[in-house]
Formats: sequence, structure tokens, C-alpha cells
Amino acid sequence: MRSFRNLSLRKKLITISMLTAVIVLLLTVLSLLIVETIKSKNLAIDKLSSIGHIACLHSGAALTFNDTKTADATLAAIATEPSILYASLYDEQERVFASYKRASSSAGFVPRKIEERMHLLQKMPDKEKVLFQKDGFHLLLPVVVSQEIVGSLYIHAGLSLFYDRLYTYLILIVTISFLALLIAYLLSAQLQKTISTPIQKLADTMVEVSKNKQYSVQLKYKGSNEISLLYQSFNNMLQEIDERDRDLLLTQYSMDHASDGICWIDEQGKITNASLGACKLLKSTKEQVLQLTIFQVWEQLSQKKWIKFWQEIDASQGVHFAIDLLTKEGDNIPVEGSCHAVHLQQKLCCMLFRDVSEKKTMELQLERSQKLEAMGILVGGVAHDLNNILSALTSYPELLLLDLPEDSKLRVPLQTIETSGLKAAAIVEDMLTLTRRNKMVMKVIDLNHSILEYLQSPEYEKLLEYHSNIVLETDLTEEVDLITASPVHMAKCIMNLISNGVEAMVTGGKLVIRTENIFLENELPGYGSIEKGNYVLFQVTDSGVGISEEDLLQIYDPFYTKKKMGRSGTGLGMTIVWNSVTDHGGYITVETEEGSGTSFSLYFPAVSSGETCQETVITLDDCIGNESVLVIDDVVELRTMASDMLTKLGYSVFTAASGLEAVEFLLEKKVDILVLDMIMPPGMDGLDTYRKIIETHPGQKVVIASGFAETERVKELQRLGKGLFIKKPYNLKGLGGAIRQELERTV
Repeated sequence: MRSFRNLSLRKKLITISMLTAVIVLLLTVLSLLIVETIKSKNLAIDKLSSIGHIACLHSGAALTFNDTKTADATLAAIATEPSILYASLYDEQERVFASYKRASSSAGFVPRKIEERMHLLQKMPDKEKVLFQKDGFHLLLPVVVSQEIVGSLYIHAGLSLFYDRLYTYLILIVTISFLALLIAYLLSAQLQKTISTPIQKLADTMVEVSKNKQYSVQLKYKGSNEISLLYQSFNNMLQEIDERDRDLLLTQYSMDHASDGICWIDEQGKITNASLGACKLLKSTKEQVLQLTIFQVWEQLSQKKWIKFWQEIDASQGVHFAIDLLTKEGDNIPVEGSCHAVHLQQKLCCMLFRDVSEKKTMELQLERSQKLEAMGILVGGVAHDLNNILSALTSYPELLLLDLPEDSKLRVPLQTIETSGLKAAAIVEDMLTLTRRNKMVMKVIDLNHSILEYLQSPEYEKLLEYHSNIVLETDLTEEVDLITASPVHMAKCIMNLISNGVEAMVTGGKLVIRTENIFLENELPGYGSIEKGNYVLFQVTDSGVGISEEDLLQIYDPFYTKKKMGRSGTGLGMTIVWNSVTDHGGYITVETEEGSGTSFSLYFPAVSSGETCQETVITLDDCIGNESVLVIDDVVELRTMASDMLTKLGYSVFTAASGLEAVEFLLEKKVDILVLDMIMPPGMDGLDTYRKIIETHPGQKVVIASGFAETERVKELQRLGKGLFIKKPYNLKGLGGAIRQELERTV
């Protein structure tokens, strides 16, 4: 039975057809054989009876007259029938009167056997008694003369003729049956094609479709039977699968190419599917992700919390979350997303999330910018007032020192006052950096030259006096690319990074300063994208105490410091570095480990060519002139101070306490140049004043002075008058040099 189940449909159909035909033929042959046997038996009996009746008719006289010869002749006449093997004639006393035995028959007849058969025949009620046994027919007929029984005739006929007839009939039936079976086989083989061939074609098509995913195949069948309906249903199924497959491919493509990560999670927390975006965020292959559970990537999630979280997801339209995912490399990536319950064949959770590292960085940058903006508003006003005050502290000592003899006891106090004022002015300058609007004079510089210049400065020598256990190592690329930068701000970056590195090594250590030409094309830590190109790397590495993770988040914040305020730092050093690097279009990264040191890397865009800046040395002789100058300032001390300084240089000086006063003065008198304060509350500021002045004195030369940063109104004033901008507090050379440069400028 199992072998039959394993047969192909074609062989099954042929086998069933043939079995059916064989059974039908066997039943038919059996029926025909039974009928023919009965018919042959009856025919043999009828024939034998006819011969027996004839023999009885001729034997009656022989029995009556006791004529044995006639009886023998009569019995001998029976021999014409080849089936008769033995015959005997009995008288009324049932004695054998005559007998006949065919010579070719079996040797002898046993009287006992004949007696037994005679006994059986005599018991039969019929006059004509017939007995059919395996050795042949036995017939007992009465011999009647004048309606009286005078004896009986016994005939024994063999079955050879009976069997010959049956054999001939059987041969005929077998031949006909064989032909019938052959025809049945041919017909079944032909008919099975109409069933098995289309089904086999359907099976082959299904295998091909499953293998090649070609769902656009359409099967054709001529007819309108069940197979036609099966083909049509199959075609409809393929069409529906094709549509679903296209939708699935589009969905899978969208899922894999989405920037967000997508994971499918079952109720036990097993990840059952993941998008390429999710694999990328987890820094694993898809095969590796599918071996994970949600608990392995979401460390804060326990089995108990997951069950509660799952119930919350299942009961709502979605649950939003903000977590840190753990990657294969052990990194924590901040992500935000949502989880949604999906009911398919099983309950699944669709988890959508995106990397918000850049967003958090931008939020920190925005927060820092907002802090700086708020700080800048506060600092700007303070810096303006402080610079006005510091102008007297830095300028008057300079004027006084010019008139004092070299051996005067007042020189040292005055120099101390001047130095202190300059230090205070430098701090105010650092504070103005917070506003991000302080003036930056950009020049092409050699970074190596700027580094070596600081390492040879008195400030660095003083730093080493306090930290004599520091070993300095420089690794400066000889042919370093040039950069476009503000020399002043670059010097501050170098100074702050080196001093911070030295002070971080409280028990001594090694400080490494390195420069390198480098090509950037990949991302940098803390930056979502960078400008691809050539850069100059400035790196300062110390072997100090390192920076904690908490402090690392705040190192660029203004006034955030671990140093003792007022002794070793103001908390503005790294803020200045950050702002300067950003303003120069560069990038800054930091690598640190507590107890193992810190490395700051600054990347500045390189320039292909350019002349490095050469600082022009200005002497007081270069600042002397005899032109007329109008000093416009709302602070009387500053007007007086500027007047004294310019008078000392030989200029004819006039002053005005406001913009309105200056306009009225110039309506009656003309001067060669203005020294114009930018901020003069209340009333007109420097820009409004200059606009009024050029109405009557077009092309009036001007030097713009301010204790605040270079604002858009300063730039607008410069566009109108092409004047130079100088910051308060200014000194004799600064003010005199600016006036001289502007006066000598060709209009």
C-alpha cells in the first residue's frame, strides 16, 4: 500500500484502470466459465442420454430372447462415441447380460466401484438416472419392452471431450481478455494524459515558480472541466501572490533603505526580523541581529519590564521611548522611536527607532549657542563699559612714561598700572569672544610658526617655571600646509591648549605637540557631516589626569573650569578654542581617559597657496602728523585722553560730546579725519552720526572706535566711509597708526 502511495499520479491512474479492467474481466470470465461448464455438462448428458436410449431400444429384444450376441453388437455400436469408456447391460435380476469396454481406457473396472455407482444410481428417483463424478458421467437407463422393464443399461463416459470443449472455450476467453486488457491499458494510458499531464504540468509550474519567483506565469487549458477550474484558480492565486510579492518587495525595500531602524519582536522578546538600517545602527549583520533578544540591546529592560511594556503596547496605538541601544562593539547609541502591536498569525511588536546622536549633539550645540548668546548680551555691555574704563588705565601710563626720565621712581608703578590694564583688557577681549562678533583679521599663516612663536614667548617660559617636571615633545610636519586664520585667535588656541595640558599633569608628564597634513572624508566624532578636503591637524596630547565623562560634556561651556578661579584660569579658555575653531570653519575632537591623559585634535582647512603674514612694526615716529582731528565720544575722560594722545603726536585736535554736537561743529568747520565712537547713548550712535556728516562732507575720512565688538552697524559704517575699526582700550601707537593709515589711504 505504501508503494502504491509513492507512485506517480500517471502510474496510479493506469494501475487503477488496469485493476478495474482485470477485476471486471475476471468476473466476466468466471461467469462465462460457470455458464459454459453447466452448458457443456448438460450437452454431454443430453448426448449420452440419446445414445443410451437408442441402445436400450435395440437391447430390449436381446434381453427378451436372451440373445447376447445382439446385445454385444448393440453395445459395440456405442463405441462410435469416443467419450464412452464402458457400458453394461443388466437383466431383470441385475446380472450383467453384456458389457463393452473401450480398449484405450484405464485398465479394468473394479466391480465394487461399479456396484457402488449402480447403488447410487438406483437410489435416484428418476427413471433416467445420471451421476456426475470426477472420473466422468455415469448413466443408468431402464430397458423397456411393451412398457415393462426387462433390464437396465449402464454407461460410463469420460470427461476428455468435456474438458476439450472447456479448454477451447477458455483459450478463446483468455485471448479475448488479453486483447481487452491491452485495449484497456492503451485507453487508460491515453486517458490518463488528459488528467495527469495537466496536473503534472501544474506541479512542474509550481516548482518553477517557487524556485524562480516568477509569479507572472499563466497556465492555459482547453476545456471547461474541473482541471480548467483548477488552472484558473492557480492563475488567480499566482496573480494575487505576484501583487502581494510586489507590495512585499516595495515594503522590504522601503524598510531596508529607511534611515530609521525597524525591528520585529515577538512576545518573548526575540528579534524575528530587522531592517538594514537597524543592523547598521547595531553594527551587526542581519544574521547576528536575528540571534539577539531585545534584552541584549536594551540593557535597562528586564523580562518583567518587557511584559509590562508589551501590555502597554498592546493596549495602545503606540508607545514612544528614548533609550540607549547597545551595539555589538559595546557602544551605547541614543535612539528615539515608538513600538506598535501588530496582530498577524502571532502577536508581534514593530519597533521603529532612529539614531539621535547628531540631534543630541545639535541640541548641545544649540544649548551652548543659546548660553553664549545670553552670555554675550550680558558681557557685551559690561565689556563696553570696562574698555572705556580701562582706556585710561592703559593710555595715560603710556603718555606719562614718555615724559618721565629713565631713572624716575614713578616708572615702575606706571608700568605696573599699564601692564595690569593690558591684562584686564585681554580678559575683556576673551569675554567678547563669547559674543562671536569680535573682529577677526584673517591672514594666511604657517601654523608651525605660530606654535614655535608661543613656545619662545615669556608666557610659556613663565608656565614652565611653575611646572618644571614637564617634558615637551614636538612633532611638527616640516612642510605643513598654510591656513587662513586670525593670528590673534590662533595664538589664543595654542596658548590655552598647551597651558591646559601642562596644568593637567600635576605630578609631571609628557606633553606632545603635533601637526600634520591630513585629508578628511569620513565623519568625525561629534559631527554629523564634515566638509571633505585637505586639513592641517594641530594636536596637543598630555599624560595627565584625563577628563571625566561628566566634565567632557561641559568643557566648552563659558566659565566652566576645574581650576581655581582667579589663580589659574577664568573658565573661558576652551570656550575661546571652540569658538575660534568653529569661526575658522574647522573641527575639534577630544580623546580622553581618566588617569591616562587627554588629546585634543583641531582640524583647520588648508589653503593651496598664499603669502604668510608679516607683521609691520610701527614706531611712534610713524604715527606723527599735523592734520586736524575731531574726536567724537560721549565719555569726557575718553575725549580728553584721546585729545592728549593725538596732541602729543602733533595733531590739531577738536572734541565733540555727541553725534549731534559733531554734526553742528562740522557745519561751520572742516577736519581731515574723525575718531568716532560707535556707541553713544542716548541719541545718535556712530552710524547715524556719520550718515549725517557725509550729507555735507561726502568722503569724510573716519576711524571707528568701540569698546564692544565689531557689529553689523560698524560694517555698514565702514561700507559708507571705508574707515578703519580700532578697539578700546587703544594705545598711542594703535590710535596714531590707524589715523595715519586712513589719512594716507587714496580715495
